[in-house]
Amino acid sequence: MRWRKLTLGTRLAFIITLGFSVGIVALALTLIQLQSQAAAEQLQNRQSRLTQLIADEIAPALHLGDSRIIGKKAKAFINASKGDLALFKAYDLSGELLHTYRSDNLKSYQLDEVIHKHLDELLQKELYELNTPDHYVVFRSAHLPDDTLGGFTGIAWSKAQLNASQQELLTVAFSTTAGVLIVGTLVLLLLINRLVTRPVSKLVLTMDHGSQEIADANQDLTDRINRQSASLEETAASMEEMESIVKNNTAEVKRANKLVKTTRESADQSRAQVLDTVQKTIASNTKTLLHLQETNTTIVEAMSDITDSSKRIGGIINLINDITFQTNLLALNASVEAARAGEHGKGFAVVASEIRKLAYRSSKASKKISDLIETSLERINTGRELVTKGDSTLTGLRGETEAMLTQLREETGENLDLILKAVVEFSEVMEGIEAASAEHVQGIEQVNKAITDMDQLTQENAAVVEQTATASTSMAYEAKRLRDLFVSSNRADPVPRPEPELPPASAKRVVATEYQQLPSPKNRREDFREFE
Repeated sequence: MRWRKLTLGTRLAFIITLGFSVGIVALALTLIQLQSQAAAEQLQNRQSRLTQLIADEIAPALHLGDSRIIGKKAKAFINASKGDLALFKAYDLSGELLHTYRSDNLKSYQLDEVIHKHLDELLQKELYELNTPDHYVVFRSAHLPDDTLGGFTGIAWSKAQLNASQQELLTVAFSTTAGVLIVGTLVLLLLINRLVTRPVSKLVLTMDHGSQEIADANQDLTDRINRQSASLEETAASMEEMESIVKNNTAEVKRANKLVKTTRESADQSRAQVLDTVQKTIASNTKTLLHLQETNTTIVEAMSDITDSSKRIGGIINLINDITFQTNLLALNASVEAARAGEHGKGFAVVASEIRKLAYRSSKASKKISDLIETSLERINTGRELVTKGDSTLTGLRGETEAMLTQLREETGENLDLILKAVVEFSEVMEGIEAASAEHVQGIEQVNKAITDMDQLTQENAAVVEQTATASTSMAYEAKRLRDLFVSSNRADPVPRPEPELPPASAKRVVATEYQQLPSPKNRREDFREFE
């Protein structure tokens, strides 16, 4: 841009000239405005008095409603107004239009509607005014000499002459201001070039060369410190990763140790439960076998009692058989005696025959019962033998079961003891690993802390150097800007310098330190804005 190629003196001259221009123009506009307002007030007062004079002159004609007289008097006033009267209307008391006059260049005003709308207000106030950019409109009541209301007049006065005079004042003011500004600008350019631009230009050139050398040295130092900081950051990251791995291993060891302790407790509980279960099983089996033996003994005793009862029943049956045999003999003897008795012994013979039959049936039944009892005795003897054998078998089974359960209890106890021993040994090993891991983590944390401290110190140094480099780079940049401001583009630099780079938009990661922050390039650039 052409503005950037101008020197500071030229810019100052333009700025001061622009300020003076704004001030002079504002002052001129203010004076013109005041003058215009005063002229407008004077014109408005004069036109208001003329309106009152016209209303008073035509009041009798309005009262009589004679439009001819109104037209004559209005024409005289129109000729005397020298073109300022643009519109004239006369109304009676009822608001009816009696006479009207309109110039050729007048814009349309709805005076009739305004009269009817503000008729009551005119009856009370006697005056209604309306200002527009081009006209001053007055509605006034017309009174007779005895102060009787005769009608109303509406007049629109033109502001053409007033607007033309204001435009002429503006033209003269702007012409005068332009001449003053041109002369003042030339004088300011000459003074600023002699008093400001030349001395400062020499100082700026010297500062530009020195700041560029400082910026180059600081930039080189910043690069070396940044490389060292990057190496420390990589080392710190590796140590943090190693620390994370060791902490993870420690956590897994703690978890495994916890699981081992839980397993040990579970093994203790299982051992106690197994031993208790085996002991309860042995006691239950022993109790069951003893109960079976007692039951078998009871059965054997019951069978013995049944055998004895059967034997006693057999004796009773034998006795019945003997009685039956003797009864049969007695019946036989009775039959013999009845036969001997002849006719008198027939009834006795019948009784003897029946007794003999009864004795026969009793003998037959006794024989069957005897056979059944013998069969039962044989079966009872067989059952007793089986029960006796079962009792012997149960006794052997009880012994074998007790031996097996006892052996199982001993073997289970030994196996669980071995498991518990292994678990205890493993738990001790895990506790040792956990302790070693904790020591390892502590050592890594100390090393990591030392590396972090070194990295922080390096970052602080890098921050200070980077701030210095940024400040020097910014100073070189501002020196170039000052050189561009004070040295004209057609003046050659005796020692060509490379263009300084702008400070980076965002600095690298900087650790907060107790060092005071240097002014940012933005703030320093703001310090030179007053020269722009």
